[in-house]
Amino acid sequence: MLLPCSMLVSACQVAVRCRKGLDFDWRPILFYCLPSLLAGIAVLFLTSLHYSIRPYIGAMLVITGGIRLMPKADRILREKLSRWQVQSLMLIGFVHGVTSLGGGLLALLGNSLYTTKEQALTFVSFGYLLMASAQLLVLILTGMFSPVVSIFTCLGITAGIYCLIGLPALRRTPDRLYERLITGFVVLLGLSLLV
Repeated sequence: MLLPCSMLVSACQVAVRCRKGLDFDWRPILFYCLPSLLAGIAVLFLTSLHYSIRPYIGAMLVITGGIRLMPKADRILREKLSRWQVQSLMLIGFVHGVTSLGGGLLALLGNSLYTTKEQALTFVSFGYLLMASAQLLVLILTGMFSPVVSIFTCLGITAGIYCLIGLPALRRTPDRLYERLITGFVVLLGLSLLV
């Protein structure tokens, strides 16, 4: 139920930004993240690996979030993530395929590659939309997901909340505060995986 709703929010975010003419390079997400996502999904179906790596992902998110709070360390992290973008996208895709927890890592990468919240959010939204679409397609093809009437109600509510609350709040949030909120989200997500 959450997957289609989060896909809708990501699609709205991408559509709003593309209408504004914001440009970003979507090809690395498609060519590097998507294949490794599918590999991660295959591993998930073949093993129970997704249970054992959550604490490691949590620790990585907490450490990365902590680094982002230290300006010099944050600059070094941004440089490394930019330099290792292909490898980062492959790791993010695999992690998301196995655990559905690649969104936090994708947010860190997007905020490292782009200087404005609009560019970073477009990159992250497109990446998540692509990853969630692939996951949903696999679930539909394997018969593990079938649309029900209640999901359309949830989609309508999601679209309303995004348009009435999410988008106006994002427009009023300064870039610096946005980065801090993303860092806080990443740290909280990491901590939730550790407990």
